[in-house]
Amino acid sequence: MASREDKIQYLETQIENEKIAGSGGANCVGIARKQIELSRLYRATGNVPQSDYALNEALKTLEDPMCISTNESTKLINAIKNFQSNPNMANMQKMPALYRYIGLIILLVGYGGIYLASNYLLLPSDYFLVGILVVFVLSMWIGSALRRRYIRSIRDSQTNTVDSSNDPKFRNP
Repeated sequence: MASREDKIQYLETQIENEKIAGSGGANCVGIARKQIELSRLYRATGNVPQSDYALNEALKTLEDPMCISTNESTKLINAIKNFQSNPNMANMQKMPALYRYIGLIILLVGYGGIYLASNYLLLPSDYFLVGILVVFVLSMWIGSALRRRYIRSIRDSQTNTVDSSNDPKFRNP
């Protein structure tokens, strides 16, 4: 896997190449998305001023009069302005696939287990229907509980790094 610096260099060259190619404002959203990704990488490496500069460049790209205004560009502009007005906003990370699809995995395994149990243990059809409903409810409940716990742990870890209110030296007596 490439390092962050390699990704930053790659994105910078891609952005420059797309700007030089000039598509007459048709590819503003693509360029802005790459600039936002570049901003995220700069922030992850600790270069906050360069990250802010890349974010401002993305905003300028989207607000350029040559840029074709679409719903997607409007949403990106609003997201950038929201991020700039809330500097302590959590840095959103992509949720791991296990947490996103755990409900479907439980559903698939549960339905497979019910099918095998009904064929090999000769369960009555009433139990089959009840089993399907129980597996469905459990998959929804466990999936949402694990996603909530993951999001809460990410939010708490980011709050602890940004906010010093948990440090006893900074607490009010």
